Amino acid sequence: MASTQPKEFVPDPIVSETSSGVKIVHLNQRYYGIPIFQSQTTVKFGPDDKLQKIGGNTITIPVNLSVAPKLSVQEAVLKVAEYLSAPDTSTKIVTDQFGQPMSSLSMDLNGFIPTIISRIKSEPKMDTILEAGPFGDKIKANLTWFDMGNDDIRLGWEVITTMPNYSGKYRTIVDSEDGNILFCRQLMNYLKTQGNVYVTNGDDDRQLISFPRSLEDYKWLIPTLPNGFPDIWVDSNMTKGNCVDANIWYGNKEKILDREEFIEVPGPVTKGIIQNGTCIFNPTDNNGVDQEVVNLFYLCCYTHDFLYILGFRKADGNFQRNNFGRGGTTGDPVSARVFDMKVDGTAHMEPHVDGSSPIMRAGWVEFPPEKNMPPRHTVFDPSAIFHEYTHGVTTCLVGGRIDTSSLESSQSRGMGEGWSDYSACVLTKSNVVASWLVDNPGGIRKFPYDSNYPCNFSHLGTVVNINCIEMDFRDGETYDEHIIGEIWCATLLDMNRAIGENIGVQLVVDALKLSPTNPGFLDERDAILEAADDMILARKLNNVDAKKIKEGIWRVFAKYGMGPKAQSHGAQLSGIVADFNPPSL
Repeated sequence: MASTQPKEFVPDPIVSETSSGVKIVHLNQRYYGIPIFQSQTTVKFGPDDKLQKIGGNTITIPVNLSVAPKLSVQEAVLKVAEYLSAPDTSTKIVTDQFGQPMSSLSMDLNGFIPTIISRIKSEPKMDTILEAGPFGDKIKANLTWFDMGNDDIRLGWEVITTMPNYSGKYRTIVDSEDGNILFCRQLMNYLKTQGNVYVTNGDDDRQLISFPRSLEDYKWLIPTLPNGFPDIWVDSNMTKGNCVDANIWYGNKEKILDREEFIEVPGPVTKGIIQNGTCIFNPTDNNGVDQEVVNLFYLCCYTHDFLYILGFRKADGNFQRNNFGRGGTTGDPVSARVFDMKVDGTAHMEPHVDGSSPIMRAGWVEFPPEKNMPPRHTVFDPSAIFHEYTHGVTTCLVGGRIDTSSLESSQSRGMGEGWSDYSACVLTKSNVVASWLVDNPGGIRKFPYDSNYPCNFSHLGTVVNINCIEMDFRDGETYDEHIIGEIWCATLLDMNRAIGENIGVQLVVDALKLSPTNPGFLDERDAILEAADDMILARKLNNVDAKKIKEGIWRVFAKYGMGPKAQSHGAQLSGIVADFNPPSL
């Protein structure tokens, strides 16, 4: 930043902490009180509380810019609505990661006049809430600075919209001068109790499991945990608790303004039966909607506790109704919604702002007629739910909980999918994802995540043909974050095999907290190595083990082309230079 320019940052009041006692403060850069989009600084203090590192992305404002938008917020919202409702002229059939067809966006803007509900005029960024209109939920908007590069900084309206039928959620930035779209990105996790659930998949027998699971069931390195943990899962006799509210939801088609819309309607919460002081969830129909709800409730609670143990606490943005005085914002358990039908996206976790509940939706996978198979529900394949839940976690940890756009660069979005696959594989002890759900032993990815995974960092930005399977790692219209994420997940799972799963998983979670906003593969490689150094400094690793672990980490990253001399243009898919040689330690 220029020496004459005021240094203006707003810190997240919650200080994040890794398993090594490292403390991380996240700072959001502002100019005249208005946030600069994706401009975050991370300040790291070591286990000894000494300042160790300052990193991230800061912007120098080249001239004195006007903070008066020419475009009103209502005009900006109309621009967004027109942009999102523009017809798709491509003939490409769009499918989700489970191979299910996605509906095209559709909105009727006839007569739509954006109407303000509330506005904070005293705040420079002018936080505004508007009526939903044709959208699926209320519209949120605020001013932000957007860096176009080459010293071109634009004042824009950042608008968050939810599509009808909750089929998508978008962040769009509109130039407040001329109304051009600068950015648009899709954002789419006290009673003794037992539940009869499918732990592995819907074809195996159900198991009667205690809620919550005991710490011994997780078999991980158990750090210092707060008194009373694991916390209760169930508030009374319903699938409703401190970290998850699960129930059936229905989809109804209704006539609104002479057009048909799909409306989500909440159904009843599933109830258990009290027997001898124990609440038991044991649905009589082991494939019915109550079983679906109980299974989703169990899997979300289990994932919550697994990640809590590894360090995703309330101070980091964890999803809980009550924080038990441990810091963070209250009132945001996961809203887990079971649809006994097909839904767009099949299963997905909607990102959230700390203090508002993230929404997870789970529905069917349907098979082509020639397979002659009934639909399978995502809630009966734990890997699918573990994957989706992890999306909500990574968006909170990377860049800190106040940065809601921390995984939107090309490599970052891919790593988001890779982390979710990694979590699913770790928790299911498998090297494939959703194999039962799609009735395919190879799951939903191109190759299994074993030590022979064939792609690496050098393939980013290219198209390769491996074993007659085309892998398109390019940006633009062909971009597929799931393909990018495969390389990242394969690397992390190979790292687990090289250094041990317990230490590997903990390093991955610690590194998420150390990560800059919108990281690339190499940023996160460095964050994992940094997390290992922090464990050494905190004396959680002796010198002999530390050397073996760091050698193992470098050996795996070099195997996948991410040795010390690897390069890329930030988190984009260009400027890729691979290095397959580990350093000498």
